[in-house]
Amino acid sequence: MSRGTVPTALAPGVEVEMACWPPLRRVVTTQGWWVGLSGGLTKRANSAVALQVPDGGVPSAVDEVETHYAAAGLPAVMRVGHGGLQDEVRGELDGRGWAERAVTAVLARPLDGLAATPGAGAVRTSLAREPGDAWLDLHLDVKGADARDGGARRALARAILTGGEAWHLTAYEDDALVGIIRVARAGRWGALSCLAVRPEHRRRGTGRLLTLRGLEVAREHGASHAFLQVEEHNTGAAALYADLGFVRVDGYSYLERPTADGTVPAGSC
Repeated sequence: MSRGTVPTALAPGVEVEMACWPPLRRVVTTQGWWVGLSGGLTKRANSAVALQVPDGGVPSAVDEVETHYAAAGLPAVMRVGHGGLQDEVRGELDGRGWAERAVTAVLARPLDGLAATPGAGAVRTSLAREPGDAWLDLHLDVKGADARDGGARRALARAILTGGEAWHLTAYEDDALVGIIRVARAGRWGALSCLAVRPEHRRRGTGRLLTLRGLEVAREHGASHAFLQVEEHNTGAAALYADLGFVRVDGYSYLERPTADGTVPAGSC
C-alpha cells in the first residue's frame, strides 16, 4: 500500500467523527438515533444521525427527530451517508421535501512516514488547549457568524471547540495571527478541522504548514491515523489535502427540513 492510501474499511466512521466534534447536548431518541443540539452553530454540532434500523420504522424515527429540533427552536438537520439504512432515510427525507445543504467528503491518511514540517518564511505556530479570542474571531468569520454579538456566538463556539480532547494551533507572522487549525483525537484517530488563513496571507504555504503541524500534533498525542472533512465544492482545499497524502474514504450529506413557509434556512456547516 503506497503512502497516504487508506482502504475504505479504515474510514473513521460516524461515531469517531462525532466524538471529535461533539455537540453541546446529545439526545438519544427512542429509536437509538443521535440528535445533536448546540444552539445552531455548525451543522456538525446540530445534526441528527441514524445509527441503527428503527424498530418503529424510519418515518416515525424522523418524526421524533423533527420534534426534538422543533422543541429546541432549531432547524431540523440530518447527516445522511450511503447504502442500506442511509438510503432509506434519504428517501424519507426527500419525500418530506428536505433539501440537501452540503455534500462532504471524508479524507484520511496514516501518520507513519509523516515528513518533517517545512518552514514557511517568518511564520511560527503555537499550540493551546483552548482557542483565544482572535482564534475564535477568525473561525467565526469563516463560518459567517458574527463574533460581535455581546460574545454569545464566541462563547458558543468556544464551548463546541473545547468539547472532547482537542488542541488549537495558531500561525503568526511577527505578532499578527495569520491562520488557525484545530486538532482533536478519539482513539487512534486524529481529526483536523477549522483550517483558515487570512485572505491577505493565502498562497504562501501557511495552510500547508498548519495542516502538517496538525498531523504532527495528532501523532504526538497518540493517533496513528488522521482524517478531515471537506465540502466537495472546495476543490482548492481538496487539492492541498491530496498532495499531503489524504484519500477519500467516505462521504455524506446534510439534509435540512424546510420551514413552515417552505424555505430552507441558510446556515454554516
